[in-house]
Amino acid sequence: MDEFDELYPATTQAQTDASARQLIGDMVITEQTWELLTLHQHTQDSPAYGYKFTYTSPYSPVAAHVSEVPFVFGNLLPQYFAPNAPAPTAADRAVSGTLMSYWTNFARTSNPNGPGLPTWRQYQGPGSAILELDGSPASHPETDTQRLTFLASCRTNGRFPEAWRSAQ
Repeated sequence: MDEFDELYPATTQAQTDASARQLIGDMVITEQTWELLTLHQHTQDSPAYGYKFTYTSPYSPVAAHVSEVPFVFGNLLPQYFAPNAPAPTAADRAVSGTLMSYWTNFARTSNPNGPGLPTWRQYQGPGSAILELDGSPASHPETDTQRLTFLASCRTNGRFPEAWRSAQ
């Protein structure tokens, strides 16, 4: 519990709320995606590239699982997370253009990089660089490694304990 308390602190109500959101996101999406990326990287059959989508704007106020999809496909219609949000701006369209370029390059060549794009470095394993997709994409060392390694250590045969499935 000491490591859990360090990774998901709950000293104040605001901290407890933030840690609860982080834990749910980690357990439901982030840790599993990280494990798959790490396993893929270990196969060494083809390069692996990791990213974290953090872009927000009045048009797209939430950076959550699948919120990048409209940007990747250039389909900037009303957002699921904000159906009454304003129309996309030039900045939103620029982010979409960047993501479309990365994904198109990757589909063509198995490498997302191309002319005029910030370098997206190949994933080399836990703690290595991933691309943060925000208004100014850049590769940074992943910052979630300690939390995700901890959660992975709680799995047995790929599953969290059965007791975690029921709230008591």
